[in-house]
Amino acid sequence: MDLRSRWFAVAVTSVFAAALGAGTARADIQVHVMNCTSQTVQAQAYDSKDSVKLLPASSDSYSQNGSGSLHCAGEGKGYCQMYVTILNASANCNVKGSNFHLDSGKWAVVTKFVKTSAANDSYTCTLEISENLDSGSCN
Repeated sequence: MDLRSRWFAVAVTSVFAAALGAGTARADIQVHVMNCTSQTVQAQAYDSKDSVKLLPASSDSYSQNGSGSLHCAGEGKGYCQMYVTILNASANCNVKGSNFHLDSGKWAVVTKFVKTSAANDSYTCTLEISENLDSGSCN
């Protein structure tokens, strides 16, 4: 193998290795969710640059006093885009989910279930959420 062939082989290998390593630059981050309500809630974490939000990077459901961790690609932003909603709302409850950013390593604590009256015996149901806390507690 002559010098030019070796140089070409090294260049091709370097480009190939760089392309494989590019996917790891997205570094997953973790965020935490705690549910302090009597309702079951679902939390979804989306990558920080995800503008469409069709498929969450991770999601989980939490019953009363349940907690857990979700992950997303921080993509240099250091947060996950979050969507939290009520899973077991009654039929006459118009559910409004919460959208927010949750910083890497921080907690979102669902503190309250709010049911407000609307017309025709229907209600608007929302969650109050404390965001970007250093720890999770229902106290």
